[in-house]
Amino acid sequence: MFFELIWGTKSVLDSVKKITQALQAKFDDKEFGESFFLRTLDADIEKTDSFMNGLMNFLKVSTPVLKANTVHTLVEEVLTKHQAALEGNRGRVITRFEKDLPETTVPDEQLRYILDCLVQHAVDSMGFRGTLGVLTRTFPPRGKTGENPPAEQHRHVEILLLFSGFRTLPQPPWAALGIPGIYNDEPRDLTWLLAKETVLRNRGRIKIETDEKSNRTIITLVIPAERREVVYYLANETPWG
Repeated sequence: MFFELIWGTKSVLDSVKKITQALQAKFDDKEFGESFFLRTLDADIEKTDSFMNGLMNFLKVSTPVLKANTVHTLVEEVLTKHQAALEGNRGRVITRFEKDLPETTVPDEQLRYILDCLVQHAVDSMGFRGTLGVLTRTFPPRGKTGENPPAEQHRHVEILLLFSGFRTLPQPPWAALGIPGIYNDEPRDLTWLLAKETVLRNRGRIKIETDEKSNRTIITLVIPAERREVVYYLANETPWG
């Protein structure tokens, strides 16, 4: 509310300054208009504008903004990035997000990179008209009334990607006998390996499981949840000189 009031006042000051400059040309006494009236009014406007800038900067550094919904925002951002490729294969996306998912200890840019790599892997592996499901949840899960687990039981955030199709991977021993099964031989491509390295560096876990019989793959990403409330402060720059 305070920010809107300040921006409104600054806007009025800017309008007054422009009107004053326009009226200056109508003074019959040019010397009076230029040397006294305009200079006096300009000085008052600059002082008030400077005060408003200082007040706004003070409010920005004194008013923390609670960070929330970062995981879901990044997931949706990455899905939007790969939307064209999914539509090209007539694929569809289903999301199931847990409400009030906690923040994670993974920096935003690194989490965005991890998610981008995983979705890219899914898109490349999915068959025509495939389905990509993205599910998020807290682990351990919250209680029935929504309360968090005890403080000594550290929470994690799970992000699961489920999709139809899979890449051709080295065959498990039982495949030679014609026995279908579930196995977790990981991809060997550089993108996957770098994403996994980023996950491990942030004290997370990642695994991939493929079920040949159902032609489905599930990627499970587990990353630590932040125990504290995460806040940030608004940028200190203003577009007003």
